[in-house]
Amino acid sequence: MKQRSQHQLSSSLYTLGIVTLFLGGFLLLVVFGAASYRNITLSQSENNHVRELQSYLLTTIQSNKLNKMYLKEAEEADSKVLYIEDIDSTYGFRIYNYQGNLVEDYGEMNGKLYPKDANVLGENSTLNFELVNPELLKITTDLGSIYVKVYRFEKGQ
Repeated sequence: MKQRSQHQLSSSLYTLGIVTLFLGGFLLLVVFGAASYRNITLSQSENNHVRELQSYLLTTIQSNKLNKMYLKEAEEADSKVLYIEDIDSTYGFRIYNYQGNLVEDYGEMNGKLYPKDANVLGENSTLNFELVNPELLKITTDLGSIYVKVYRFEKGQ
């Protein structure tokens, strides 16, 4: 009888050890899987953030493609200013860099810029516009370059 209870005890310990090993393995799998998932979602969020400024510029220009656009220097801005006039109006959007940020405001096309009151679109230290040909505008930011087809782009005023 003593031998049988000793056999049951060692068998129970062996079973408990196997169950513990499997549960430990499962726990490690969950922990490493959660860490991998967190790293993937952080990477995707970072990539989305990187692209959102360029996407915003592209969308703004394309949604106003029939409006008159031009580039002009301004004292208040750290880059050239992209002016997008409203149709049949002297008002419109003005997009430019100010103190390391890409900003946008709405006002008179020939009026003064008010960068402190402008909407901050995101961090960006480089903003260059280059008219590659009469219908193709190259926009360069910290994140790279994008090309946009423009319809009513003028050299400047």
